[in-house]
Amino acid sequence: MSLDFQEQTLKNYCKQHNYNIIKSYKEVYSGKTFERPEWIKMRTFVETNEDSVQSILVLRFDRFCRNSSLALEEIVRLISIGISIECIEHSDADNEVELLNTVPLLNPDYIGKRISERTKEGIYFARKRGCYTSKAPL
Repeated sequence: MSLDFQEQTLKNYCKQHNYNIIKSYKEVYSGKTFERPEWIKMRTFVETNEDSVQSILVLRFDRFCRNSSLALEEIVRLISIGISIECIEHSDADNEVELLNTVPLLNPDYIGKRISERTKEGIYFARKRGCYTSKAPL
């Protein structure tokens, strides 16, 4: 898939979703690692402009990285500064599905919110059954 095609697809997606493109990077290196010249430039840019960057948009996860453990490390690093990776085209490849299913777990706020939601649901249904969820009445 040509770089020009990928770039045009991403630009069209941004236009359809009213995304503001701050900067665009083209990479011709292998996606095996993140030691790629353009990725390093982009990471430096987003780290120094984290207030104005919300997401890094990629066509597919294999364009982001081809190593699941390195991809997860990089996603954690980016989440820690408030930047997400957004993939516009998903495939049915097992590795990509596994990676997508793991991403929410990397954000501790997500886990806390899910636990809070489940606790509230449990309290609600216990009270509907007539159970006391705090001190018993005197």
